[in-house]
This record gives sequence, structure tokens and C-alpha cells, in this order.
Amino acid sequence: MSKDFAAGDAKAAAAMFANDAAFEDMALHAQILGRLAIERYLARALGAVPYGKDAALAHVVGSDQGGGYEWRAGASWPLKRGNTDIELDKDGKISRFTVVYDSGLLPDPQYHALIAL
Repeated sequence: MSKDFAAGDAKAAAAMFANDAAFEDMALHAQILGRLAIERYLARALGAVPYGKDAALAHVVGSDQGGGYEWRAGASWPLKRGNTDIELDKDGKISRFTVVYDSGLLPDPQYHALIAL
């Protein structure tokens, strides 16, 4: 997943989601429902969010039911790390994807630009 996010490949990333998946960015108070809506969001967002393009994988945990990973934001970001939680359905597709990071470190204009995505 992180590889597709870092490459900015929304189509490949969205292919791992269940049709009725939920994507949550807790820092932006955003929830996107459904694989097609998630793909459209990722197409707009992966070049702009700290867990997208240029983010690097830091640590992975998990099992057959899901897990998560810690990521490092690219050098241009004022925040350094964040976490992603992944829940899987019975078919191994992502049913819930939740991202958490400290948006309080972002300048207001940058935060508002991310909300507009």
C-alpha cells in the first residue's frame, strides 16, 4: 500500500479496497466511502498529503485481519511521522483505512488546502 501511495498511483492503491470501504483521514476530519470515491480522492490527494507521494515506510505490524504501518513524511513537511490503521474484510480487501498525524504542525493555508481536497 505505502508503495502505491508513495508513487502517487491512485488506481493501484484503490484496487486493494473493498467496494464498500471507508477511508478516514482523522487529521482532516474526512471520511470517504466506497472504492470508486476513494480512488477519485486519492487521485487528487496523493500528491498533496503527508502520507502520499514521497512518504516512506517506517514500521509495519499486522496479521491476517489487518494491521498498520508508521510512515515518515517527505522532507518538505513540518511533521515527521504518522500512522495508518488497516482493517481487512473476509476476502483480504481493505474495509477501513484510517490515517492519523498531527495536523496542528501544518501552517493554516496548507491545512485548509488539504481540507479542500
